[in-house]
Amino acid sequence: MSPKIIPVLPGVPVVEKSQIVWELHEQNKWGLPEQKPICRDLLAERGYSGFDANAIAWTIDAIELTEKQGWKDFSPLITKIYERPGNIWVYERAFRYLRAEAGKLVSPDIIADAKKLEAAGHYHSDVSPVQLSAAKERLLSESDKETVLVYAIKVAAWHGGKGGTERGRAAAADILRSLDRKVVVERLRRLRQDCPDYMQPEVEWVAHYLGISFDNSTK
Repeated sequence: MSPKIIPVLPGVPVVEKSQIVWELHEQNKWGLPEQKPICRDLLAERGYSGFDANAIAWTIDAIELTEKQGWKDFSPLITKIYERPGNIWVYERAFRYLRAEAGKLVSPDIIADAKKLEAAGHYHSDVSPVQLSAAKERLLSESDKETVLVYAIKVAAWHGGKGGTERGRAAAADILRSLDRKVVVERLRRLRQDCPDYMQPEVEWVAHYLGISFDNSTK
């Protein structure tokens, strides 16, 4: 029996749990039905390692395995993650899972427009001003405000990378300005509170752009 696919049980040190999951990924053995206890543990512990790259990737992997296997009893864990995700990537993935569970799939058009905004901020972006404006206007007119909130935050709360610009994230922040301010403030406040140090300046950039003070969650 391979020790690499045994359930991760309570009381096992985090470093050992992390090693087990790491080796499952390295050996392409992750994603099996018998790994349900590991999946549950990853969701409950948010990937074991705080909010480093592995923890983010493993949490998303656990959500995807939950979806693949139809483990509906894990939905409450993913709901908790959505409410306090700690980072924009887990936030989007948990949201997409919960919408699918509710039978309300996220519109591919919204995703496509959000990607257009994101691409507009990349180095040497080929997204024209007309294309950017069109994507922004479609999102502003979209009736599914909850989905727009998730994807606008995902774009606004991250920079375009080395050599990138703030063009796309500024457009996303403008979209956030059109949404319920109390909801936007609360989501940004929680992200800033829970996110890793390297992400805090990104969330604070959005708040500053929108004139939000975290000292008062209603402004």
